[in-house]
Amino acid sequence: MNIAFKSKTSREKTTSLSFKMTISLLLGVVVGILILILKSNLISSGNTNVWNIINSIFFQDISVDEGKNAIGLFYIIGQLFLNSLQLIIVPMIFSSIALSMCHISDTKKLGRISKKTLLNFLTTSILALIVAIIFGYIANTLGLFTVNIGGNVASAQTASSSNPLLVLIDAVPSNITAIFSTNSKVLAVVVLAICTGLCINCLGDKILVLKKLLEDINSIITVFLNFIITKFSPIAVFVLISRTFAVYGLDHLSSALSYMLVVAIASILFLLIGYPLFIYVKTGLNPFIFMRKMSKVALLGFSAASSAAALSLNQKTSVEELGISEDISSFTLPLGMTINMNGTP
Repeated sequence: MNIAFKSKTSREKTTSLSFKMTISLLLGVVVGILILILKSNLISSGNTNVWNIINSIFFQDISVDEGKNAIGLFYIIGQLFLNSLQLIIVPMIFSSIALSMCHISDTKKLGRISKKTLLNFLTTSILALIVAIIFGYIANTLGLFTVNIGGNVASAQTASSSNPLLVLIDAVPSNITAIFSTNSKVLAVVVLAICTGLCINCLGDKILVLKKLLEDINSIITVFLNFIITKFSPIAVFVLISRTFAVYGLDHLSSALSYMLVVAIASILFLLIGYPLFIYVKTGLNPFIFMRKMSKVALLGFSAASSAAALSLNQKTSVEELGISEDISSFTLPLGMTINMNGTP
């Protein structure tokens, strides 16, 4: 993987956006706490109606029955931003991967990229699992996952799951239109894009219209993404964080505090120690420069609670600011978002 850190102008732009998003996150937390204090005081003093009006204007989810007469400004702004990012996930993944396959004339190169990508994903996943097992065992031993519900003691139970091998079947879709109508079939989109790109590559000049169409779609997505990320991401981070505090309140937040702290500590430890060591061992690059450039991607993923929402910014940052080849990033990042979740989903 060839990473070349960019010029001073690019660094200034990166620092500016990262700084804005960091400030937005901190302001969101501060304003969220102030909102919680206001909410608590209004309810305790018998002014519940006043809080209901404030909640209706700013924070109410207008998609549910309770919000059919509400305004929900913060909810609308947050959803518009998330929907804008999710809107381009499928076309971005399909067009970028298909085009990258068109440009790879050497099948051995594709094999090397796939081999290294999957091996790296497997390595980081194993390391993340080790950290998770250690922290989970310690927290469970200390009784941090035991809560009181109506005077009864309940312990966290593991949810039943389907056979993990089903992911292999789901990777090859039976209906081509179904995978384009949802963002939940990303792996199938990746597989279809790879197959489409390789077929276009094999046919060469016989396929010109579809290749040109994919290039045009990719160009449109790039312009759209630059606008959304640059202009709206700091505002969206502030809105999403502050609304989270307002909606869930202290009762809900405190009940999940133990889980949140364990996950946060384990994830931050792996983020600040595990990943930098992995980057240094694999590439020999300064991991702190890498982490600084990728910080805004982490902030967006955290505030939106979605790795899919951060995929667009991740790809833009990787190509424009880290100098990673677009062929490599368009293949590895969507695949990593699907099968390499080392934190929580």
